Amino acid sequence: MAKSMIKLASMTALLAVFASGCASFPANGVPPVGELSDKSAFHNKPSVFIDAKMMVDMSGGKNTPAENKPGTDKFKEVVEKAAKDSDMFGNYTLDPFKGREMDY
Repeated sequence: MAKSMIKLASMTALLAVFASGCASFPANGVPPVGELSDKSAFHNKPSVFIDAKMMVDMSGGKNTPAENKPGTDKFKEVVEKAAKDSDMFGNYTLDPFKGREMDY
């Protein structure tokens, strides 16, 4: 009984880790993005809240990742520029309080 519970807990933990939605690009292997498609025909663009944070774990996975505040600030600048340049959203915010007013 105890072994099956441990196995179930282990499988659940693995599933949670792999299905969490985090993106990792080893060796700075971020895939290149060329031109984005034309969005001029999109009339109902959503308003979105973008929760952008840069998390760091230098322990090799032994500790919980922590937010890198200076890195997050720079990362948010890049995300904001990409959101603006992409023209995919009717409105967007990086502010959690304003995020409550967004569609997504």
